[in-house]
Amino acid sequence: MSSTQVVIPTDELDRAVAAVHEVVDPIWNRTMQDPEAILSDFLEEFLEDPKGLMALISKKSGLRVLGYGNSRVALELPGDLAVKVAMHGEGEDNNQNEEWTWNKVREADIGQHFMPIIAVDPDGKWLLMPLADKWPNGEEVPVDSRNAVREYCIDDGDYNWGVWNGKPVLLDYE
Repeated sequence: MSSTQVVIPTDELDRAVAAVHEVVDPIWNRTMQDPEAILSDFLEEFLEDPKGLMALISKKSGLRVLGYGNSRVALELPGDLAVKVAMHGEGEDNNQNEEWTWNKVREADIGQHFMPIIAVDPDGKWLLMPLADKWPNGEEVPVDSRNAVREYCIDDGDYNWGVWNGKPVLLDYE
């Protein structure tokens, strides 16, 4: 990775985090009030209308939603950047785990198969990466790339891969 200095668009980053929490926190608070509640209770309500929630996050933040999972929402930031915003504690853990993995592989040969991390909030509230292109539909991720990341990857489905600098990179490796 080059040593080019990246300017972090802090206003947009703050808007992304605020929009995600403005939309998601009421669901979290409502579903997790019960001491017996578990993460699947939150996900059940969240997944009733994820596209509607993502549209609302996009509208409130003024940013394009790139995708979402059980614990994070990814948004596009200016400057060809992507931010993964944690929706709750598991997302914070995922951001910190992803940073740990990146720090472990970044100098190794297999590091070329992982999307670089630019910055991470100390509490894991967000994680910043360069923006990649989505992996082309219908194309198989090269076996050597898939095998290289296997030790550090929970889910190496094609949807977790992208193209950056002309090479396949794993985008989600927490």
